[in-house]
Amino acid sequence: MRRIIAGLISLAVLFACIGTFTSCSTQGGTLTIGTTAQITGDFEPWWTDCMGDREVVSLIEGYSTVATDKDGKLIVNPQIVTDLRETENTDGSRTYTLTFAEDLRFSDGTPINAAHYAAWVLLFSSPVIRASGGNGSAGVHFVGWSEYFNGELDAFLGVRLLGPYQLSLTVSSADAVNYFGLYNIRIEPLALHVWLPADISVTETANGAKLTGNFTVESCLDFINAARFDHTDRVTTGAFRLASYDPEKSEAILMKNEYYKGSYDGTKPKLDQIVYKEVPASSMFAQLKDGTIDVLHGLTGASMINDALQLEESGNYKTIRYDSDGCDSLLFRCDYGPTQYEDVRRGIAYLLDRETLTETFLDDYGVQVRAPYGPVLELYDGIEDYAETHLGEYDYSPETAEGCFVRAGFILGENGEPYESGIRYKEVTPEEAATFARCVYLNGRYLMPLIIDWCTYQGSTVGSYLRFLMTDSTEAKDTGISFSRTELPYEEYLAVLYRDDSREEKYGAQPYGMFDIFYSFGTVYDVSGLYTADAARRYSGENLAGLYDPSFSDASKLASGVAAGDDAAFLAKFNNFASMHNRLLPELPLYSAVTVDVFSTKVNGYDAGAMKSIAQSVLKCSIGK
Repeated sequence: MRRIIAGLISLAVLFACIGTFTSCSTQGGTLTIGTTAQITGDFEPWWTDCMGDREVVSLIEGYSTVATDKDGKLIVNPQIVTDLRETENTDGSRTYTLTFAEDLRFSDGTPINAAHYAAWVLLFSSPVIRASGGNGSAGVHFVGWSEYFNGELDAFLGVRLLGPYQLSLTVSSADAVNYFGLYNIRIEPLALHVWLPADISVTETANGAKLTGNFTVESCLDFINAARFDHTDRVTTGAFRLASYDPEKSEAILMKNEYYKGSYDGTKPKLDQIVYKEVPASSMFAQLKDGTIDVLHGLTGASMINDALQLEESGNYKTIRYDSDGCDSLLFRCDYGPTQYEDVRRGIAYLLDRETLTETFLDDYGVQVRAPYGPVLELYDGIEDYAETHLGEYDYSPETAEGCFVRAGFILGENGEPYESGIRYKEVTPEEAATFARCVYLNGRYLMPLIIDWCTYQGSTVGSYLRFLMTDSTEAKDTGISFSRTELPYEEYLAVLYRDDSREEKYGAQPYGMFDIFYSFGTVYDVSGLYTADAARRYSGENLAGLYDPSFSDASKLASGVAAGDDAAFLAKFNNFASMHNRLLPELPLYSAVTVDVFSTKVNGYDAGAMKSIAQSVLKCSIGK
């Protein structure tokens, strides 16, 4: 979870400025962007991932080998890769030999070569990064990843350092034919001198590239954590560099990267500085009107969107409307407590009046969905046609929900006798009871209560609506279920969601069975990591739902084995995945919303759109006088 043009080019070179939207523009200047997304300061997505942090990352990282063009299509980035050769191997794997440009530099001026790209794969696929709490999936599509990730080999067979500016990547036979084609070879450079001790370097061996030196958790962890949370003049490669981040203000200040070579088409930023900040809903429009911010980015919900459209009518502001790149959902922990049972998850689905939620929160600015999809996807019409006839709607029905809870085995009262009223209980094994602190031991039996520990975050608008529809619902309580709602600061919420014990050990525990989340579709729709059945990846920031079903894991590998451009084959696999998702419910999709950005008419060239990062939106921006 692309393409709306926001502005016109000023003719000030020839004439005086005409109209409000084509104001005279200046080279340089500062653009202040206000966002409703929360920012945590974790600007490396291998540990946790949230929209605000992701937007900052898009501004400060820019030298990946694969880019998206103005039409949203994947291309080899010609600014980075000067030559690409593909070889099909006898075992079905494919080797890509990449030659890199020799004029690339990090934001501190350090030259970039092939070793920096190899190091990115090696570090973010390693047992070291796994031990630090990261997910280690950077090279998951390459031959030898599993052996390297699990520590069986200290070299990565599918990554070869061929020379100062050349390396090869061998994609495994399972992924060699892939609907998204080039995305498998999308890698980035790692600032070795920042992320790892000085004695560590990349060398080529008979078994592939490796990080030599004292590459151990003990020697590297402090360097990794320091680089991960470096908020002052962070060494990066994007159009802008992170000058500072203020967690108290949730504000990142980014300066133009003077060493940036340009986007795939050579475009360099006109702006000198971007201030990217979280703004509260209560004051965001006031800040736009008084000039504190220039752009309000990422508005959803009928109330916010209608206010933005009203503002546009004044003549001093413009809006851009586009489809969201994801869907809001409830995520269930499928390996913990009552939500480990399919029928409990289905029962909760029947208890949530999603139609009322969608109409109340969105009005006409979004659609209800039955699986993780939305209008932004190119194959949306085919998916929706299938969904209407093949996927369960889970229409609101407390009676049906109660039947689901009975089928799940919650047929006892608190005294262990047949259920009559109050909270339902289920007799469970000692092993099941050991994972859920709310279980009670009564007369030689372990009883699990039908209590759903729900984790939300401060400022969650959706969470507020759900509280009314679920936690405070008499109809829900009458079915024998209880929702215990905990609201955490956003950074802590993310740590709990991702079981990120690299921050504190307590976050690795599993106290919650349900979360409200935004399910992002990403640049390409690749959900294989979200539902992996690989035990080694269980607690490494992937498969957040904890649903380890091998058949579902296979079904989630949508792109593998499908040739690029074969839409019919991809759609068939997607619909099969959607059917299984609709039955198993690792998440309960709620809706996919329309998004609106509103900005001052003095901002020229702002080009937001579906599936566009904030970096793509602002790259050609200038500020009018």
